[in-house]
Order: sequence, then structure tokens, then C-alpha cells
Amino acid sequence: WNARWESGAQTEFASEIVPPTSAVESGHAYRARVRMQDATGHWSHWSEPIQFIASAATSSKLVESLRISELHFHPADAFQAEVSAGFNAADDFEFIELVNIGDTTLDLSGAELVRTDLNGDAQGVDFRFVDGAITELAAGDRLLVVEDLDAFRFRYGDDLPVAGQWNGALSNGGEQITLLGDGFQIHQFSYDDRWHPAADGDGPSLELIDATN
Repeated sequence: WNARWESGAQTEFASEIVPPTSAVESGHAYRARVRMQDATGHWSHWSEPIQFIASAATSSKLVESLRISELHFHPADAFQAEVSAGFNAADDFEFIELVNIGDTTLDLSGAELVRTDLNGDAQGVDFRFVDGAITELAAGDRLLVVEDLDAFRFRYGDDLPVAGQWNGALSNGGEQITLLGDGFQIHQFSYDDRWHPAADGDGPSLELIDATN
């Protein structure tokens, strides 16, 4: 059979495994099987299947725990060393930070930033975490999605957890940002460069005061 999802080998026993919602579709029938490995490395046969029909989700771990925590929509202008390295525009250094406010690791395969149409204007950025370099986020951890990965690393270093580059760009004046999780809307808000003038090109970013609210 062709598996829609596989957990991979588990190093610790768990009585329950929850596949990501992106692995199933509402109203479709699925069968789940497991097998065990003994201390010598030998695998058992696959178990008899458990069949179920997926129902529509009412929420998800992503909705409960994934949050946008920081938005750098208008960074400071490029320094001379950055210009010499080929990064001429301040927009090259834009980023969005996200945080897991929950108490369990999140599977990010169902999360995405999406552009939306507002009065005929496409606003926000596009990024599918399933295609990114980071597909899981531990409890309390943070990650970044950026405008230009090389520019970001040149300014901020190589040690920060970057999931990848988005498509689109952030407006310096403000626009609508949308974050989806498993098809649900987690965040949709419009920022404004007048909220905190220092965030509009002087270096600071916009940070959420309390990501748990």
C-alpha cells in the first residue's frame, strides 16, 4: 500500500500517536497499522489494521499554540559592508518570528502564511512550512521566516532558526498579515507604521507583548 503518512521509528513507547491533520481528509476512510522492533533490531509483522473515517476538525494544536510574535517590516538601511556584499535594500532584512506557546512539539506541516486580497491589493506574504527547513517546533521555541536568507544571515548570523524565505514582501506603511493552521485562521491582522515610529526604518521591530493572549 502507499502510506499517506508514516510516523517513522519511535525510540520511546507511546500508547497513542496522533498523525497531522494534513495527512487525512474529512469524510475519507483510512487504515492504520503498527509494528514493533525488538532489542535485537528485528521487526514484527504489521498489525491488523484499524479503520476509521476522518471527521472535520474543530480545532488543532497549531491553532491553539502557534503565534506570530515579532514582525520586522521596515529594517534599518543596509550598512556599507552589507551594500558591498550585494544587499542594497533595507527590505532584504525583513523577517517574521513565530513561537510555540503550547506544552508539546508542533508539527508545522499544516501551517502557512498566505497573501490575501484586500480591495484588489494582495497583502502579506506566502510561505508553506511543509516546504521549509523546519517542520517541527518544540514547546517554547521560536523560528523565523525571512525575506532574503543570505541577507538575514549576513546581518544576524547563522545560528538563528530560519524555516525559509517567503514569497512577496512586507509593506513599510502597513498591511494585512494572515497565518493559517490546518485550514483554520490563527492570525489575521493589519499592522501600521504609525503604531511605533521607531519600528519604521530606525532598527527596532514590532513585538507582541503577550503571545499567550
